Amino acid sequence: MEIEQIVRALNRGGVVGLPTETVFGLACALDSKTGVEKLMHLKNRPVDSGKVFTLVPESVKNISKYAVLTAKTEKIANEFFPGALTMILPKNPSFRHPYYDNFEKIGVRIPDFSLFQKLLPVSGPLLLTSANLRGEKPAKDAAELKILMPELDYIIDFSAGGQPPSTIIDFTGEKPVIIRQGSLRIQM
Repeated sequence: MEIEQIVRALNRGGVVGLPTETVFGLACALDSKTGVEKLMHLKNRPVDSGKVFTLVPESVKNISKYAVLTAKTEKIANEFFPGALTMILPKNPSFRHPYYDNFEKIGVRIPDFSLFQKLLPVSGPLLLTSANLRGEKPAKDAAELKILMPELDYIIDFSAGGQPPSTIIDFTGEKPVIIRQGSLRIQM
């Protein structure tokens, strides 16, 4: 795949459209202020909307840079990442970031799509969200996304995996709470 072109677009502060095992996503580099602002604009999602972009770390071992892991959540991350799981965790207080400083919780996900295993070691951590306008269904392929968001800096010409959306579990309270049940089911 075109990893070099994706990384160039991310390094220029761009937002890229890329497939996951579920639907197409929009991603920008974690350390790009311009990219984060553009992603917020594309999604029409102000910081005070209450919705937080998912952070995609380079690997499971890097999650603790951004979020607080307990023995239980670390075990779950090691077992189910990469995969169709988004874990909502307490933000690591030492993680300072202009966007995430507005939140106490952080969603973490590592998609199970070969592109991410090739991209993340080169690109570093990403912010990721589904490729859709508010209230609409996410794009499933590049052609649909080009029509939906022609202002993207780069779109990978590939189809998403088409699996159901990721399971979202909030681990910030006393007991885990399933926010969205996807195809992945976890016994807790």
